[in-house]
Amino acid sequence: MWSSPLRAVTWLLGALGERERDQDHQQQQQPQQRQQQRDRTQDPRSAQVHLHAPFHPDAPVHNNWQTPSASASSSGPGSAHAWALARDRAAELVAQMTLAEKVNMTSGVQGPCQANAGSVPRLGIPSFCYNDGPAGLRYTDFVTQWPSQFTSVMSFDRQLVWELEQRIAGEFVAKGVNVELGPVSTIPSVLHTALLGPRLTQAAHRWATGTISIHWAELGRYVSHSVVTATATHTDSCLSQQKAFTPDPYLSSTMSYIAIAATQSMGLVACAKHYFLYEQEPVCDGPIDDNGGRSECEQVHSMVDDKTIKELYLPSFAEAVRAGVGAVMCSYNRINDTPSCQSPESLNRLLKDELNFQGYVLSDFGATHSTVESVNAGMDQELPKTYYFGSRLTRAVKNGLVKEARLDDMVRRILTPWIAMGQADGYTTPSYQKWDLADEKWKNGFVYRNEHVDVRLPDSADFARRVAEESHVLLKNDDGVLPLDDRTRRIAVFGQDADYPTTIAGCGGDLFCKEGSGRRHWNGTVTIGGGSGAAFASYIVAPIEAIARRARGRSLRVDQVLADDAAHYPAIAHVAREVQVCIVFVSVFQVEGWDRATLGLDRDGEALIQHVSAHCAGDVVVVIHAGGQVLVEDWIDLPNVKAVIFAGYPGQETGDALANLLWGDVNPSGKLAFTMGKRADDWPPNGILRDKHSDSPPRVYFHEGVAIDYKWFDLHGIAPRYPFGHGLSYTTFSLTDLHVGALHIPDSDTVQPTNEAHVGPHGLYDTLYVAHLTVANTGTRAGAAVPQLYMSFPPSEHDQPPRHLRGYAKPYLEPGEAQVVEFALRKKDLGVWDVQRQVWRVPSGVFTFHAGTSSRDLVLTVDVEIE
Repeated sequence: MWSSPLRAVTWLLGALGERERDQDHQQQQQPQQRQQQRDRTQDPRSAQVHLHAPFHPDAPVHNNWQTPSASASSSGPGSAHAWALARDRAAELVAQMTLAEKVNMTSGVQGPCQANAGSVPRLGIPSFCYNDGPAGLRYTDFVTQWPSQFTSVMSFDRQLVWELEQRIAGEFVAKGVNVELGPVSTIPSVLHTALLGPRLTQAAHRWATGTISIHWAELGRYVSHSVVTATATHTDSCLSQQKAFTPDPYLSSTMSYIAIAATQSMGLVACAKHYFLYEQEPVCDGPIDDNGGRSECEQVHSMVDDKTIKELYLPSFAEAVRAGVGAVMCSYNRINDTPSCQSPESLNRLLKDELNFQGYVLSDFGATHSTVESVNAGMDQELPKTYYFGSRLTRAVKNGLVKEARLDDMVRRILTPWIAMGQADGYTTPSYQKWDLADEKWKNGFVYRNEHVDVRLPDSADFARRVAEESHVLLKNDDGVLPLDDRTRRIAVFGQDADYPTTIAGCGGDLFCKEGSGRRHWNGTVTIGGGSGAAFASYIVAPIEAIARRARGRSLRVDQVLADDAAHYPAIAHVAREVQVCIVFVSVFQVEGWDRATLGLDRDGEALIQHVSAHCAGDVVVVIHAGGQVLVEDWIDLPNVKAVIFAGYPGQETGDALANLLWGDVNPSGKLAFTMGKRADDWPPNGILRDKHSDSPPRVYFHEGVAIDYKWFDLHGIAPRYPFGHGLSYTTFSLTDLHVGALHIPDSDTVQPTNEAHVGPHGLYDTLYVAHLTVANTGTRAGAAVPQLYMSFPPSEHDQPPRHLRGYAKPYLEPGEAQVVEFALRKKDLGVWDVQRQVWRVPSGVFTFHAGTSSRDLVLTVDVEIE
């Protein structure tokens, strides 16, 4: 395939072709041109896009889960055909290996990448290169920092995410990475619990008085949580959902499928993580160092019932398997008292038997706890180094504790996706080294070089900006304050978050850190989170740069006080009194392994907004950069706070994307992929239970079941500040004519069929019903609507929340234009998990379908009886 970085880049350029730089934004394009751009169908082997055309009444109905290029009938990398051939070829290679060579394939070794696996040179098997992450390639230069998964999902745009994931994969391929440690397929479920905080004094958090908790929610299950001990309960909050997609299992599953299929269509092995129930990081008793490090930690035990697993936490991984994912990463936590990476229930029974996963299970870094137990439970490879495998595994095989047939299975699974993606037929070697950006690095007698290969495409920046534009959410726009126009001649920008960061890659492999001051510190605008969700940026377009650029050539003055601290409040007040519009930038920087102290803004952002509001002569616009939940009640109803934009973590093109939205070059179309509550108590009470007088481990009980995020709010009648799916536009839309009818369409997009048990006719992933509705642009601007379909189960299913998302679309419409959109309803979408019978079944009775623009703004309803 690719024998050098230069050839890889050349191939990628040729595959993508010469794309338009998109300087004329979507709203400025002619309708026909814009539609043609979105309807392109191209070779799935390239980084170009092949997606379903918009629905027309006389066109055949398509399954709305995937793109045609991800179809099981495809013969490209990662297709069902490629997998079938690869399994046989892998088995032939395994048959030629010695015991030592087989064991070597199952362990991590030193190398230039974030992790490297053992090789078998005599058979042409290289050391596989593994690297984060979901927002772009970490630990190297001349790559793109894309918006985070948490941000891109707010576009609600399948085609956009498909192309984004292909472009991310293209840069990995061109740098010589074999396996992307992503996407994150876990569910960021958002909950509240009262708990103990890591930032209180260390002396107060020893066993004598309590326990320090340093936790983060992979999918955001906890907004805040409690560590309950015999003597003390303190409060803390954690929500690091910036790496994952969304707490809704339907939306997460669709995006998980698309991300994996798109990634592997480029010849890169995707690794779905973190499997699974990794909703809580360890409980730690030791001191916290300047870099956010932890000691004396215990993994949390996730205590979850069968129905909650099947209906909430497993579906995204089921879709990953259906998409043909090559690898799955097991996580640090324990599942019902068993370490995730040595749980036969989760690895062998659920993943490999029930879901029929054909790839390999690799450990999260340092998540291995044993040799024999882990291997026999279903873990296939230990990373990033050799801890429990290597010589220990060799002895276990020789002693009969691990059968050699099981070792053969491990190696065959590792080799199969490498072959199925086409990498075995030629692939570029890594052209970077992970330790720093120097030209070379000596490590334990080996030298690793950084060739500084620029793998970005000519239009990478434009596309990164477009993803950010479509993912910003306009939460509030009273009196039509936005977009700004030529009548606004004096504006002021406030807040450190509008400025350039002092450093891009300053510490701990993360971003925006001051040298020597630790992973949890940064300054300047926040474009991405820290930890394994980070991606290096070759440059950043700060908001102040893009806003100031607007003043060039037009009658506009831009003043600024790019600080948050109270010492600058007099200057802020002075400037605010003299302008028509005050734009306030606030943020929350989230880092893996470090919890937030509150659900508020960093650096007392609430006080900054209140101060600006008290002194601004005109309207106040607030921009929030955050990777999760933020409480806004302290300032959202201030009379002159007229507009609020939730920007997520938008990546390197943050400034230009935002400026285009502020001035109306682009019409906002992002929607919240989570619910914004009014107070921490809006989420379910939950706790980390631990008795300091015994050796019992910390346990988390998932008592809320499937009722997380908007389902919890709906179930308990809690009014959110902004509901799931909410997002305003500069135009208006109407939804009419909702119809739901029976129509059987056999599943055609499964790469790896699952073995999930179900009853009744037709396949579990067959479409049984199709919903249609008409969306019309009733305003004066072109824009994108995001109609959403929700479903209520029959009353007999009394343990279900009131509504579940079951469809979404994103048609782009000119003023006065209307379009019919469709939502395919599969058997599994209509089903529930029957705990007694251990099968999926479609309940009999009346299903109610609701259509609207958010989980609360539902304007159409239709009932359908299913026998």
